[in-house]
Amino acid sequence: MLDVIQNHRLGLLEVAADGVPLWRYRYLNTPKPHVAWFATPAGHNTALVSPHDHVHHRGLMLGFTVDDVNFWEETQTDQIPQTGSILHAAFPRLELEASRLTVDERLVWQKGAEVYLEEQRTLTVWIEPDESAVRCDWTSQLHAVGQDRALTGQTPHAEVTYHGLGYRFDRSLDWGGHHLTPQGRIQGPPDPGRTAPWHEYAGCLDGSHAPVGVWIGDAPGNPRHPTPWVCRSHPPTPFVLVSASLLAHDPYRLEPGQPLTLSYSIWVHDGHWTPDDGDRVWANAFR
Repeated sequence: MLDVIQNHRLGLLEVAADGVPLWRYRYLNTPKPHVAWFATPAGHNTALVSPHDHVHHRGLMLGFTVDDVNFWEETQTDQIPQTGSILHAAFPRLELEASRLTVDERLVWQKGAEVYLEEQRTLTVWIEPDESAVRCDWTSQLHAVGQDRALTGQTPHAEVTYHGLGYRFDRSLDWGGHHLTPQGRIQGPPDPGRTAPWHEYAGCLDGSHAPVGVWIGDAPGNPRHPTPWVCRSHPPTPFVLVSASLLAHDPYRLEPGQPLTLSYSIWVHDGHWTPDDGDRVWANAFR
């Protein structure tokens, strides 16, 4: 049985089971609402928020550059002269039924007084006991406001853009882990922009040495499915980031009245999976 705890003063929404926190969503007091804590059914957290090396990495997050305004990074620099904020507007629905939390959220993507995008986000969270996983389904419907909007994902210091749905991993997983694709296990990050219906990163936690994994599936109805993936891990970088990047190779033009809908399924699980496990979960997640 799941319990839901909301602290509106802090802007936090938490899901727990038998007193063990499994999933925590921060929707206020942040430049972009994000999943700040995402644990396996055994209670092992896998997400990291605002590390010193990349303060804008916020657990499980969504961000793009829109008309040269960066909604992924959060600090203005010579290379990133304009940044914006994704702001929580309301929860039209927040419902726990049959041990499943469903959250409908309205958000606005804005810089100063100008609104660039309006978003309807739906998050659904529950435990998948047969897979020893905590599951979060994420759907975002993005609407251009006022005029056509160009989603460009500008990343001048990278070979392809990684803007999209990103996951920054707990420090325990920075070393010794592996990527898993439908083709098999990979040590070190796969080629940036490689396409696949799903991607997983797995490793073992410090202290307990517990094996854990984070599997992310791209819905077959998403534009440009199967999505490009952009990943960072050791070697060569000292941290782990996995991003489903719609914009890895090409920008996307969003017109008023023609929303962009993106759906993903994220499973944080105990143990390590095989490619067959990943294929089975993808088939079940989007049937």
